[in-house]
Amino acid sequence: MRRHTHAGSWYDDDADSLQNEIEEALFTDEEVPLPPPKYIISPHAGYTYSLKTAATAYRRIDVAKIATIFILGPSHYASLRGCGVDTFSSLQTPIGVLQVDTDITEKLLNEDGFVEISRVAAEREHSIEMQLPILRQILNRQVSIYHYRIPFRACADHVKFVPIMVGSMDAKRLEKTGTLQPPTPHSLSRQRVASLLPKQGTTQMTAIDETCGRIQCLSSLPIFATLETGYENESIPLWQAIKKLDMDAVDYIIKHDLDGFREYLEETGNTICGCNAIKVLLMLIKLSGMSIRSEMISYTQVNHATAPCIAMQSNKCEGIHDCSVSYCSIAGVES
Repeated sequence: MRRHTHAGSWYDDDADSLQNEIEEALFTDEEVPLPPPKYIISPHAGYTYSLKTAATAYRRIDVAKIATIFILGPSHYASLRGCGVDTFSSLQTPIGVLQVDTDITEKLLNEDGFVEISRVAAEREHSIEMQLPILRQILNRQVSIYHYRIPFRACADHVKFVPIMVGSMDAKRLEKTGTLQPPTPHSLSRQRVASLLPKQGTTQMTAIDETCGRIQCLSSLPIFATLETGYENESIPLWQAIKKLDMDAVDYIIKHDLDGFREYLEETGNTICGCNAIKVLLMLIKLSGMSIRSEMISYTQVNHATAPCIAMQSNKCEGIHDCSVSYCSIAGVES
């Protein structure tokens, strides 16, 4: 079992407290738009900073239509080229265990571009782990709601997960990953959902390619106030310049403009944590031939003080001694 090594620091390790926190963020009186998204983007930072933003995306997922969830997260600590898969058979959270689809992970390890990562490296990484309690709570809640309306196979313990770590991705690796069809040990009529998680800190994204029922999750990294982006000479407050920088990235993503997104990264130097996973998503949308309409759901800036572990969430970034982190959620539906 893959242990929840970040429980108690990045999020609460008390089951009741954690469940209540996620429940409060996820299940509001707000009406959930239909149909369910083909992909979502949500953050994977500490819950204090990003849970509410993540929840705006995750609450749109309909677990009744999911059989397998692929979680693709960036590697912050292990050096990795391409994609990595570990050999755990289950994933621990304070509110329940999630089962890994080992049939798929074993097959992925035989695919070009996938390597086995050590259990130590897998447990050290936070990007994937941060998604698990949210997903577990969604399953707990929706299974209860749908108990008499869906087949038994859709119960929480039957929904399985495939965690995948994403490393550096050149053009060839991107193309291979984008064209790879997830192996399906069962019937293809079973909808598969693949979650691709991004890198260190802000925007995590989840996407589905309906041809094979795939969802990916991606994420973006902190934007620091000292970054030279070409926006610093604008005669507007610094936090507004940061937002403009962020919104330009979001615009390329929701327009599914892979080439534009690549050029944006090169020109601005914006350290988007999940940029490689986002590129894979945009490639998948292009190759799927599906008509997807995407929109930004939620956007938040957090001004982190220079002192460790202090965040001034009510204050906007005003000067070069501040450190601003942006969190965003995005969703796309078939149009």
